Amino acid sequence: MDIQTIIGILNPILDLFEQLGIQYRIGGSVASSYYGPPRATQDVDLIASISASQVPALMAGLDPQSYYVVEQTVLDAIAHHSSFNILDLATMNKIDVFIDKPTHQARQEQQRAKFLQIVPGSRSLWISSAEDMILEKIVWWQMGGGISTRQWNDILGIIQHHTPPLDTSYIATSAQSLGILSLVQQAYIDAGKIFP
Repeated sequence: MDIQTIIGILNPILDLFEQLGIQYRIGGSVASSYYGPPRATQDVDLIASISASQVPALMAGLDPQSYYVVEQTVLDAIAHHSSFNILDLATMNKIDVFIDKPTHQARQEQQRAKFLQIVPGSRSLWISSAEDMILEKIVWWQMGGGISTRQWNDILGIIQHHTPPLDTSYIATSAQSLGILSLVQQAYIDAGKIFP
């Protein structure tokens, strides 16, 4: 799925989120492709702060001719701080919506998100910072047993290609609290960079 298709799928959903006052940020491979080497993706990751009281308006705002989503799965995801899917019926592509966790790290990530155009001339949207993408992808890589070459290469790509310089002080502090500092240091070594 190319970036133009992604923007087209997301536009009505992000319009609705903004209308309902739902904070969100884009993560996953869309964000890592923006900060590092681009790669094809089959889905889009949104991290959002949705409350149960917003679900009726959310469901009413999602055109059933355009999107497939099950209300109960949304409510279950909110209750368990997990995720639900929105299926774009025109393209059969999937948007994975992760309910933001009530943690200090999650609050920091939302505060540090960037409001920018990932495609020149398109709408501006909230996207996770490059530093948080490195941290997020290392956590996911670790949770997956440390075997995903694709995730690890995404991490290295951000470290190698991102300009201006990454905020290594923030990365170090957050990595320490997440228990992944040694993995961050290894990622920098694999990327051919020095981690302060």
